[in-house]
Amino acid sequence: MRNFILLFLTLFVCKTSYGQNKVKQIHLTWDAFKNDKPLSAKFDAKTWYHLNYYYRVRGVVKNRIKLDFDVRLFLDTAESYFDFNTKYKNLRLLNHEQGHADIGFIYANKLQHTLQKHVYYKKDFTVEMKKIFDSILMQMTLENRKYDVESNYGFDNVGQNKWDNYFKLNTEK
Repeated sequence: MRNFILLFLTLFVCKTSYGQNKVKQIHLTWDAFKNDKPLSAKFDAKTWYHLNYYYRVRGVVKNRIKLDFDVRLFLDTAESYFDFNTKYKNLRLLNHEQGHADIGFIYANKLQHTLQKHVYYKKDFTVEMKKIFDSILMQMTLENRKYDVESNYGFDNVGQNKWDNYFKLNTEK
């Protein structure tokens, strides 16, 4: 009975936030950057976004639970910044930052797909969801680092062009 009440409360909280899923892509402009570069920051710009998921129970059969998911990606304009005084406030820098947003979009879709196809069991479905989320989040973090290294933060035109092509292929629906 205690597990049922806990499951009910968990589902109620998550169901209230559930919506029809279509991950929205972030399209950056300089207006998205509300803050000047902090004095301690190493980079001229930084794009912050959040990746969240919500779920809804579609059905329960024996010990399995069928879930629907709503994955959301949104820009955190309060944390995103660029150096207002930099001579690099140009399309090259904005394009590089767009790449970080594109990585978020790619991994948000990967999270949606992975969560949706997984088989869940009543006893541990929230633990399984968290494992999937944490794994995708780690992959996304590593991909962002790889992007910065291979493009030299947008300064390496060959590296940046390679990634731009990757984004074009993986963000078009």
